Amino acid sequence: MKLVYETLLTAPGMEVIIKLDTRLSCRMILMLTQVINLGLESKNQRSGLLSILSEAEAKELEQLAVAFLEKGGLVEMNKNLQQLEV
Repeated sequence: MKLVYETLLTAPGMEVIIKLDTRLSCRMILMLTQVINLGLESKNQRSGLLSILSEAEAKELEQLAVAFLEKGGLVEMNKNLQQLEV
């Protein structure tokens, strides 16, 4: 499966930058960033597309999650929620 994913991701057009105009609720931003972070934290258990994730791509996803939180004004709330989980 890893070879299939690598082939799909190298297909023509997969590097094209797309601008998204998306409206998300604060609730959805918190959930989306949690999903991203959980996926990035499970390095040894990654499957599917995440199994071929490079360090650069992981960093880009991490930065995307941070950007979502910043734009939603949720950085502090997310930090507090993470402290509750510990």
